[in-house]
Amino acid sequence: MWTRYLSAILTILLLLHPLADAVIGQEKALLLAPAVPSVEGEKEVAPLVPVQQDAVEANKNAKEEKEAEKKEEEAPSEEVVLLSVIGPEENGVVLQTVAVPYETEDTAFSVLQRYCREQKIPMSFSGKGKAAYVEGIDNIFEFDYGPGSGWVFQVNGVWQSKGCATVALKSGDTVAWYYTKDLGQDVGAIVGEKEGESSDA
Repeated sequence: MWTRYLSAILTILLLLHPLADAVIGQEKALLLAPAVPSVEGEKEVAPLVPVQQDAVEANKNAKEEKEAEKKEEEAPSEEVVLLSVIGPEENGVVLQTVAVPYETEDTAFSVLQRYCREQKIPMSFSGKGKAAYVEGIDNIFEFDYGPGSGWVFQVNGVWQSKGCATVALKSGDTVAWYYTKDLGQDVGAIVGEKEGESSDA
C-alpha cells in the first residue's frame, strides 16, 4: 500500500518538474527585461536613455553650427556706395544716407542716376558720357536761387572740381550732393580748404 502511495507521489513530482522550470524561467526573463513605464496606479520606472546617443547628437549640432558660421564668413559682403542728397535749407534733406549697391566702373553720376531712377526721384541732367551734368534733383534745379545756385558734390568728404561722370568710385566710398546758392561757399565747398575743391556738378 505505501509503495503505491510513494509511486503516485513520485509520478506527480515528475509531472510538476517541467512546470516549475517554466515558472522559474519566466521570472528570470522578467527580471532581466528593460524597465518600461507601468500601467496606471503602479510606480513608473523611466527607461534608460543611452548617454552615447546624446553625445552623438550634441556633436552633430556643434558641427552644423560651425559649418553655418564658416559659410557666413566665406560669403562675400555686399559692395556698396553710401549716397546722400542735401537740398537748400527750405527743402532740407532730400535723401538720407543710403547704401547703394556698387557696380564696376561706377561714378558719382551713375550711382546718383541709378538710385534716383529706382526710387522714382526726379533727376535732370544734360550731356552724355563723361560730359553728363546734373541740372536738378527732386525738382530742385540750378539757378532756382540765383545765378550762383546749383548742385555740388563731395566724395569721402572731399569736394570735387571734376565733372561727376568722370569721378570714379570704389566700394565703400561716400558720395554727398549739396545744393548751393553761392557757388559752393554757403555749404563750405571752398577751393583750397581742407574739404577740397568746389564745383558745380
